[in-house]
Amino acid sequence: MGKIEGVLPNAGLGLRIEVQPRMNVRLDFGRNFANDQSLFYFNMTEAF
Repeated sequence: MGKIEGVLPNAGLGLRIEVQPRMNVRLDFGRNFANDQSLFYFNMTEAF
């Protein structure tokens, strides 16, 4: 069986709120369990 290296366990949540047509507010939270770090993002552009 092969050995997997360099895997970092993480999780996240996201919220999208449509302010106007084709304009969303994005709130994202991510958690890195390996380094015990958390990140919060706020953006007003489309991801896709």
